[in-house]
Amino acid sequence: EEMTKAAKDLITGEKKKKKKGLEIKGNKIKVIKLSDYMDGKDAGPKKRKEPSPVVQYQLEWKPGCVIEIKGLDAKTCDREAIKSAIGEEDSGVYADYSRGQKDGAIRFSEPSKKVKKLANKLNSGEIKICKKAVKSACLLEGDEEKAYWKKFIDFKTKQMREREDEKRTKKRKFYNKK
Repeated sequence: EEMTKAAKDLITGEKKKKKKGLEIKGNKIKVIKLSDYMDGKDAGPKKRKEPSPVVQYQLEWKPGCVIEIKGLDAKTCDREAIKSAIGEEDSGVYADYSRGQKDGAIRFSEPSKKVKKLANKLNSGEIKICKKAVKSACLLEGDEEKAYWKKFIDFKTKQMREREDEKRTKKRKFYNKK
């Protein structure tokens, strides 16, 4: 009976007086609209945080720095084997390859004549990766190179966003435990 009376009082009282409170068994309850609460108005100490800014990976790439490799041995090949075969274990060279794939790429930090020569040696079979010649190797240029870098930047952006989401999720779980 008290709940019915309280609900009726709230409905009829809101039309006559704005922001009227609700009282149940002697306890006063402040009534606000859900939209006001969600906007952070009258929500008290808990304020809604602004959404985090959109994460975008930034890279100023240089043309003539990527060799695309096709026909790698999916069972034995890895990044270290690629770098070892070209003799660039510790330099600014990155083997863009995941185990089990037949294709990959070698990225250099700076363009040079050495990159083109290396692509030709890999393509001719003069340099072998895991004791096997690759089917093809070519220096990416023009639209192919742009497409490679776009795909790489998109991948890194997605990776960064997932890490940000993971951080936020961990924070939420931490605060919800208390």
